[in-house]
Amino acid sequence: MSDATVIRKRQRPLLDESPTEPEASATVERPRRAVAPPVEFKPIQVDPAKVQIVPLPPTKRYWVGAFEDAPFDVKHFGGVAFQKYTGEVKNDPKTGALILDGARHGAVIDLDDMQVDRVVQSVARSVVRTVGRREDATGNYRCDRYDVSIPGYRPSAADRPVGQYIYFCEVGQLMPPEWRSSRPPSMIAGMG
Repeated sequence: MSDATVIRKRQRPLLDESPTEPEASATVERPRRAVAPPVEFKPIQVDPAKVQIVPLPPTKRYWVGAFEDAPFDVKHFGGVAFQKYTGEVKNDPKTGALILDGARHGAVIDLDDMQVDRVVQSVARSVVRTVGRREDATGNYRCDRYDVSIPGYRPSAADRPVGQYIYFCEVGQLMPPEWRSSRPPSMIAGMG
């Protein structure tokens, strides 16, 4: 073999020399993707003239919350949160711990008469039961809520009416400064 023949064998064949390669001038067609058929929507439509917009019932402003000596930080009754404090939760830049900035007692919310009735009924049939000793992290007891109207409720000596730990007061239009620092009456008549 001559040197030219050895060099020729080591080289790769050119495109036009390979029988498996398509011609350079020919275009290669790629397989097409399957196209889904168009979707037919069957909308449910309403006549705007038949839509009835019911006016909202009038509301009043209420101050709701839990007393500092309550065995819980927050409990919900009739869809309303009764909490000890409200404010903005922020990170302490020095320690990185979460702090409650601008903490105020309870919350001021607007409720209509039906919502007020729902809260009153829920509180009237609810008790809280404290279990064990005070927890270290929160300073609260483990506290469970029970509905006395549910079959299967078993009373305990540790049960207390929840109304003694929470307040629910209507607020007037003009309140004196610092009115939220006073202690409101509890929801149990004659207590607090």
